[in-house]
Amino acid sequence: EDETNWKLLLIVMFVPLVALVVLYTTMVWIYREPVAPTPCEGICEITPALVRSYPPECKPENPFQLFFPHIPKTGGTNMEALFNSRKHIKEFELVKLREWRDAVPAGVVWLDPKKKKSTKKEMYEAMFRMWTHKNVMENSRPHRSLFMGHVFFHNFSKPLNQTKDDLTPYKLAHEHVGVTILRDPITRLASQYSYDRNRAKSGEFQRTVIKNQGNLTFAQCAKSKACMEKNQFPRWCAIQTRYLCGWGANCVPQANGGATQKMVAQAKDHLIELFAVVGVQEEWDLTLRLLEKKLPTYFEGLTAEYKKGNVNNCGVGPSFWWQKYVKKEMCPYERNTMGGGNLYNLPPARSDTMSKLREVCWADIEVYDLAVSLMRAQADRCQV
Repeated sequence: EDETNWKLLLIVMFVPLVALVVLYTTMVWIYREPVAPTPCEGICEITPALVRSYPPECKPENPFQLFFPHIPKTGGTNMEALFNSRKHIKEFELVKLREWRDAVPAGVVWLDPKKKKSTKKEMYEAMFRMWTHKNVMENSRPHRSLFMGHVFFHNFSKPLNQTKDDLTPYKLAHEHVGVTILRDPITRLASQYSYDRNRAKSGEFQRTVIKNQGNLTFAQCAKSKACMEKNQFPRWCAIQTRYLCGWGANCVPQANGGATQKMVAQAKDHLIELFAVVGVQEEWDLTLRLLEKKLPTYFEGLTAEYKKGNVNNCGVGPSFWWQKYVKKEMCPYERNTMGGGNLYNLPPARSDTMSKLREVCWADIEVYDLAVSLMRAQADRCQV
């Protein structure tokens, strides 16, 4: 009997330990972001000779850290796959940031259930911003990193304590540069509208969206003031402006979620001053070439990697086995060369409905138009 008790005790003690070791090993294997074990290949530093090879008004950059605010339905997921194809060759780490609650539909709140009820919205924002600053600015990684996620832009060149709810500012430890991609605002809104009902998150989420917000086509919804309000068109057709504006008093939206003039002004300032490259999905190939030209130590070979795979797997390279299961109409390259098809049931370009949508999307349209202008001017300067 004593021997049996000892055996039971050993089982009770060691089985959970073994299970924990197995679980930990599995989680590390799945989620750990490995750093390239081999030295960087190709252009790995900005040398005087490289600078001299560039046009006079176009200088290559090699920041220690890049920050990519991933705006929903702009092509960021395809871009992330391309970044994954480069990280081991160019020896940088791709770090995924937690999504911000208001940056995506039904965003996650990173608190346990009890704290969700007791934590004020303003305090959670301060906590989240502090976490992001610490994660990026106090980064102890000894190598270059690209931080990417559904997160509003953080201006790391300014103190964190811009409002009464902010905490102690951090010292700027490394050079940070922004990059991102935008999309035609009305098309982006229509894409999100369709995605939420057909492919987003889970079947339960999609059914909930349809139940609570209706299942009209996008063009039908755009004709209905009630439908636009229920689906928060003012908020979601100002989301690109909101991402680029970032945080602080200037970035507080209107009651309906729409943009303000202060928000647009700050988004434009950030666009001009703090981003190395801002591309647009409608000019995908040019965006890739600009990323290569301006940030060669990160993105050299990006265009070739994309073209190598665009027939079979959305242009993200053959190393991603799951991409062959992705429908071609989800890919920016395929979508932008479909010959004028109306994938998202957009209203006719000259219709009253489209005019109303432009009024709702005024902020994102202003910011998008500026981004296109800046990108084309940069392409001319860099001769790409």
